[in-house]
Amino acid sequence: MASESKERSFGDVLRSMRERRNLSLREVSCITGVDHAYLHCLEVGKKSCPRSMVLEAILRVLHATAADRAALGKAYGRAAAIKIGLPY
Repeated sequence: MASESKERSFGDVLRSMRERRNLSLREVSCITGVDHAYLHCLEVGKKSCPRSMVLEAILRVLHATAADRAALGKAYGRAAAIKIGLPY
């Protein structure tokens, strides 16, 4: 039950969105123009705070819903989420 209350990280949410669309990192990279290594770093938590333009490109490709955006905002934290235009 403790695992149910565990909050997901920004990268976890992003990865699950990508996997739900059955896209590889390289496919998202080709479509968005964002380097696949950078996408990987976002997913594993080695990088954070992508610029809003980069995040929007990724979210468009992943067909992010309002619920997806809210989950990313929650995982990201209030100040950072507001900075890049995610709901919190």
